[in-house]
Amino acid sequence: MEFAIAGKSAVMPAIRRLSDVPYHWDVIEAPLSEVANREKLLPADFISADGFGITETARRYLAPLKQRSVSSAEHTNWQELAANRRAVREYLDTLDQAAWGAASEAAPKFIS
Repeated sequence: MEFAIAGKSAVMPAIRRLSDVPYHWDVIEAPLSEVANREKLLPADFISADGFGITETARRYLAPLKQRSVSSAEHTNWQELAANRRAVREYLDTLDQAAWGAASEAAPKFIS
C-alpha cells in the first residue's frame, strides 16, 4: 500500500532477510519484471535425499517464519490483529497446529 501511495508502480513488496540470529527483516521493492510469472525453487540442500522431507538446513531457515513474533523494521501487534481480524487469527492458529510441527495436538484441516 505504501508503494502505491508513493506513486510507485510495477513493483511489489518483498521481505528481505537481514539476519538469522536474531531474525530481522525489512520490506523492499521487487520490480515485477524480475518476479512476475517466475518460480523460485527451494535450494536443493533443503530437500531430504528421499525427496519427501526437509533437511536440518531447511528447518533452521524456516524456524523464524513460524514464530508468532519476530523483530522487524516495524513492530506488529499480532495479538491485537488476531482479536480484530479473522484471517490473522486463522493464520496464527495454523502455525500452532501439530501438522506444522508445534507441540500442541491439532487435527489438520482439509479442503474438499
